[in-house]
Formats: sequence, structure tokens, C-alpha cells
Amino acid sequence: SPEEASERLTVIAMECFSERGMRKAFMAEVARIAGISRPTLYSYFPTKESLMFSAMDFEVGDWLRRQRRRIQRFDTPPGTARRRCYLRYREASENQGT
Repeated sequence: SPEEASERLTVIAMECFSERGMRKAFMAEVARIAGISRPTLYSYFPTKESLMFSAMDFEVGDWLRRQRRRIQRFDTPPGTARRRCYLRYREASENQGT
């Protein structure tokens, strides 16, 4: 399905971005690894930035799903759980910059 193809391309792009960085990762490389043509890749993601944002959304979505599961284990008021989630997100964001 188009959603599965888009997710697969996003995962491949995440690997390229993490290995080479945004500037040194090329759409042609993502297409080659995926086994598709560049025009096909561009039909899913018209720019490298749109692919990068998809990768970020994918990664954040995965992180949010994990946090929701962790929050469900807390026997605390929702506000406290949200605060813990926010603090862990901020901590993770700060750690990625180091």
C-alpha cells in the first residue's frame, strides 16, 4: 500500500540521515537502497526536507507511543503523568544535542 511504501522509505531515509547527516544524505541514495527510481521517490516525497520531516514524525510518533505505554503504568493523576512525559521528552531532546 502507499502508506507502507511511504513508511519503508522513511525508515531507509532515517538510516541514511543518521549515517551521513542531512546534508550528505541524498535522495538518489535513498531511492537506490529502496530499489526504486528517483522520480518514484519524489512522487512520495517532493523534497528532501519533506522526507526528513516524515522521518522526524515517524521517530516522534514511535517515542510518543512508548511514552503512552509508560504513562498507563503510572497510578498518578493525569497532570503528573503528563509532566513526567514532558520532562523526559525535554531530557531526551537535550541529550540528542550532546
